[in-house]
Formats: sequence, structure tokens, C-alpha cells
Amino acid sequence: MVYPGGLAALQKKSRNSYSETGKAKCEWADKIGSVLNLEENLSPSFQRFLNELQIRIEAA
Repeated sequence: MVYPGGLAALQKKSRNSYSETGKAKCEWADKIGSVLNLEENLSPSFQRFLNELQIRIEAA
């Protein structure tokens, strides 16, 4: 489960503020980052992003 209680619980808790949603997104990014394999991600948009990063790194 991504958030205890699921999406409904997150929406209820962050009804008047985006701070809880932002906090959850940061936690997800930390968790995802540790298991993400850049070479195996086949998303065309993600591959384009990686390619653009590589171009900019090489140009710097």
C-alpha cells in the first residue's frame, strides 16, 4: 500500500492543505529511488528524460 488507508485516507487528511500530499510524495520518491533501475525503465518519456540529461552532462 502506498499510503495507509489508501487514496481516500490521503485525500481526507489533505482536504484543506497540500502539505500532507507533498509529504507523502517525498516519502514515495525516497522509496522509489532506492529500487529504481534506470536502464530497465522502458517508458519512452523517461528514456527521453535520461537521454536529455546525458546530453547536458556531456555538454557541461
